[in-house]
Formats: sequence, structure tokens, C-alpha cells
Amino acid sequence: MVQPSLPDPRTDTGWRYAIVAGGLAGTYTLLEYLLSTGTTLRLSPVVFAGLLGGLLFVDADVPPRRVGLRTGLVASVPLVWPFVDLLRAIPAFTQPLWFDAVQYAAVAVAVGLFVLFTVVVTQAGAVVGAWLAAKVGPDRPAATAEG
Repeated sequence: MVQPSLPDPRTDTGWRYAIVAGGLAGTYTLLEYLLSTGTTLRLSPVVFAGLLGGLLFVDADVPPRRVGLRTGLVASVPLVWPFVDLLRAIPAFTQPLWFDAVQYAAVAVAVGLFVLFTVVVTQAGAVVGAWLAAKVGPDRPAATAEG
């Protein structure tokens, strides 16, 4: 039985875009979060990265949803940093050991849900981007000025 090989991120254009765009979007969002005084984590750069991926890869061999999935996974890596602060704070509380375990499990579930949400948002952006590219792309007939 032949095992399918994983695509090489250095040669696969879908992975190259996801690493660059997802990394930039995630890092920008994290820096904005760290430098702000609020506690809001805005995902608009991540959505924009997915939208741009859908626009760029509408005719490529990589489907837009896969580009969105890859971009979301890469973008979510720097975005889990706020959860590290939670993990560091748990041992500081005076509570039973079993409750520490429950809190660690809750943080792990929260991280998983956050990564899932980030991936879904970037996939939605990529699908919308592909739809926009199909609507306003170069193959669309020119509008006439008949009045």
C-alpha cells in the first residue's frame, strides 16, 4: 500500500500563501491585542487573509476552502498566546489539585474551539473571495453602457 505524501510547503503554492498571509495576519492581530489596553481580539485581518486567498486561488489547483483551512491554521498559532497567560495563572490559585486539572482541560477545550473558529472564519473568507473572483474576475463579460 502506497502512503500519500504530504505536500511540501516550500513548493506548494497553497501552503506558501497560507504561511505568509496567515502568519502576517495572526502576528498583526496578536500585536494589536498585546499593544491595546482592551481585551478584544479582532479577527478582521485573519478574515481578510482568507478573502484574499479565495480571490487569488480561484482558478488554481488548490480549492479555496483548503487555502482558507491552511491560512486559518497558520494564523491561529500566534493567536493562542493569550491562552498561555491563563495556563501560567492557574497554579497561582489556592485550590484543590483536581480543580487545577479541570481548569487546564477547560483551557485546552477553549484553545481547540478558538482554532476551529479561526479556521471556519478564514474558510468563509476564502469562499467569499472565490465567489467575488468569479463575479468580477477577468472572464466576466464587460458591462455595456446601453441606456
